[in-house]
Amino acid sequence: MKTIRLILCCGLISSSLLSQTNEGRRFFPSSVGNKWRWYDQNSLSTFDTEITHDSTGPDGSLYLFYDGATGPHLRIDTLNHVYTYLTGWESILWYNLDAANGDTFLTWNDQFKVVVSVWNSSVFGIPTIFKQFTWYSFPTNIWYGTQYLARDFGLVESHAIIGPVDQTVTGCIIDGIGFGTLAGLVDHSRPSHTALYQNYPNPFNPSTVISYQLSVISRAVITIYNALGREVRTLVDGMMPKGHHRVIWDGRDRKGNLMPSGVYLCQFQAGPFIAVRKMLMMR
Repeated sequence: MKTIRLILCCGLISSSLLSQTNEGRRFFPSSVGNKWRWYDQNSLSTFDTEITHDSTGPDGSLYLFYDGATGPHLRIDTLNHVYTYLTGWESILWYNLDAANGDTFLTWNDQFKVVVSVWNSSVFGIPTIFKQFTWYSFPTNIWYGTQYLARDFGLVESHAIIGPVDQTVTGCIIDGIGFGTLAGLVDHSRPSHTALYQNYPNPFNPSTVISYQLSVISRAVITIYNALGREVRTLVDGMMPKGHHRVIWDGRDRKGNLMPSGVYLCQFQAGPFIAVRKMLMMR
């Protein structure tokens, strides 16, 4: 099977074009509903990945949940560092989106990544900028893998010495706009069902983010109860549009008192839909 390549033309550019923080963030589009169709060159099969929901931590970090998972796959902090969760809940630096050509950064204690090249090219006929991240062991400099990030498209090609070896994006939906091969690729940026997601972080101290989505415009009510079933506070009560939403509970009751450590229940109601999630505050 011939390798599918998205890099159509090259021309080295100055790293100064990538110096601004907002520019760096464009290399990792993170809107809920963004979806990518991948082709695995080893199994000769395709698979999809999708950002199904997100949450914002108290420190401003954005947590991204893929394919309906209850735990986050990635975290983007306010410095545009992207962390991945490979070993339980331990986060590992995966990308520095603001890194310029030639910049190096540690991932694990014995591994590092280098921005090998930054250049003009195109994806699905759209002019863009590529960054090539190459991953090595330290201090032996053994090659572990290479990833290509494209501005406004995210990760579009990945090669590694272990695990998923050779994978390429053949289609995607970014902010509701489709590119490439989209057969069977459904846009979920406007959700087809109503849902309450697990709060994050959990356990938390003292704030946590509660994410939910509505398939239609509806009155939404989110109420916090203690373990005895007594109402602590109502966070949301009103008409809300179709789409993805989130609200922060700061760990206080309706009078502003900080609640003690313990188990709390988050109840979400929208029309006939009712869901409850268990939360744990640890102060």
